[in-house]
Amino acid sequence: MAQSLRFLMSSFLRKTKVALHFTWDVYCKLTPCNFKEMVGLFFLCIAIAVSTAGLLYTWMSFTLKYDPYSSLIVAVVWGSIQVLVLYLVHPFRCACTIIIPSLGTKQGRKILLSVALTMSVTSSIPNMASNVSSVVHMIQCSSKVTVQNIVNSTSMMTSTLSDMKGFFQTIPDLKQTSSILDLQERANITELQNKLRNASTEFNTKISSIQKVMNVFSIVAQTVIAVVFVFHLLGGSVVYVLRYVTEPKYDNIYLTHRLMELLKAEGVTSIPIHYKRKFIKSTGWKMTRREIERGLFASIKIILYGLISAVIIGLDHFVFFVLTNLLEWAHKVPEIHTSITVKIKVYLDGFFGNAASFFGKRPKTMDKTYSYAFPVLPSNCEPNLHPPESSLQVTIGALYIVAFIMLLGEVYARRIRRKISASFYRDREEVRVQYLLAKMVANREGCEN
Repeated sequence: MAQSLRFLMSSFLRKTKVALHFTWDVYCKLTPCNFKEMVGLFFLCIAIAVSTAGLLYTWMSFTLKYDPYSSLIVAVVWGSIQVLVLYLVHPFRCACTIIIPSLGTKQGRKILLSVALTMSVTSSIPNMASNVSSVVHMIQCSSKVTVQNIVNSTSMMTSTLSDMKGFFQTIPDLKQTSSILDLQERANITELQNKLRNASTEFNTKISSIQKVMNVFSIVAQTVIAVVFVFHLLGGSVVYVLRYVTEPKYDNIYLTHRLMELLKAEGVTSIPIHYKRKFIKSTGWKMTRREIERGLFASIKIILYGLISAVIIGLDHFVFFVLTNLLEWAHKVPEIHTSITVKIKVYLDGFFGNAASFFGKRPKTMDKTYSYAFPVLPSNCEPNLHPPESSLQVTIGALYIVAFIMLLGEVYARRIRRKISASFYRDREEVRVQYLLAKMVANREGCEN
């Protein structure tokens, strides 16, 4: 049973390897040799086009929030064009394939860092503006309610005056003297309300305009970055293919198996130390000194981008922390209490009669307290602060981690890119190997002379 299972597994792996080799060979050929290769290449191009069209539709519909119907039309048109171009244009097929390892080189890393920094700006700054706007709205609402409460507190004065007049009306000898109380309610706060309203409206308008600009900037930035991302990678791949085909010296620093065979045929048993330091084994994992120095310089750049994003995100957290503490402090502020105490004693017989009646009559008194209280921060004015979005910050951090991983794999991505070009242009690869061989043999002969 175990031998049967092992045989089936080895047979499956062997057939899979043959199928993958056939598929890659058909895909890399300049022109298909028979109908089977034509059909295989066509369906392979369809699979690639459908995948990229699906990614385009998802990006336009769910990220940029375009109409699904319009996104579908654009994706279908793009997929149809890509199928034809991939099937008919061999260099374009090579350039599109080189895009995949190019994602792990400097080109892909630049786009990744730009996306991370743009996400930091377009998420943190609008959130800070929104929180500040909420606090300003709280101040506006609280001021308006406070002013209204002050206006309402004048009713307490009106009630006090009414009670005082009613008290005097109960005294027969003072019925006519109530005319001496000429107290009127004058509380015109319209101008104050208008100033508060105008100031808050102006500030809210500025904050809203900033939010709108940042939202538009976010959408435009995502679109521009995506377009630049595609054209930069495609343009870089096209340039690489053109230089690979036209310049034998370009990216020709690899000690391939074919080169080693030709060196042995020429009688070169050992590679000179100069070439060992400069050249790279195409199948090796060891990095050269130049590749290590390039990686250290690139890591400093990633750290600088990360620090800028960290400062922006940290500022968002700081603003949220300050505004949250301000809101907690406002909740702890006690209510404002006001009160008026009226104490009146009237000795009618004492003042207008004889002394005996002064001591014999009980005075008519009024002793009453009027209270009024209102909160500094009413419940309907409490703002809804938005904390920094943690999921987005995790995404930004993941992008920087991926950038570091891409930096470590950049060396091998360059080697894979050269191998892909060699698969598409085998005759040209042979010319490049012969050029390198002639250069090494000439250098060897010069050293011997």
